Amino acid sequence: MRAADPLREGPHVELSARHLVRAGRREMNTKRKGTRAERRAIAILEAAGYCCTKAGGSLGVFDVIAILAIDVRALQVNAGTARCSPLEREQIQFLPVPRNVSKEIWRFPDRCREPLIERIGR
Repeated sequence: MRAADPLREGPHVELSARHLVRAGRREMNTKRKGTRAERRAIAILEAAGYCCTKAGGSLGVFDVIAILAIDVRALQVNAGTARCSPLEREQIQFLPVPRNVSKEIWRFPDRCREPLIERIGR
């Protein structure tokens, strides 16, 4: 006799492979939420005159690099309740960069319009 699949019984309703409803609430797609936060950061910086690039797959230390004629901003972007781990924070802090580069952590808390910006080291 096969074991019952927990997703096929109980208060769960499967809508599609991407959306799963549990107790009347959709689960959050955290990758999409992070991408939205990165795009919001880019929009804010481009409005301030920066030329921005986003790291593909976020496999590096920084998610967004913003360049202006006189300074460069390297951003780690977090969304919702996500925060940088102590290891990530240490990597950012001790990464050697030129004087005109600021290392920043931008957090976009849920239901907030503006990011919380924290500058790390100099």
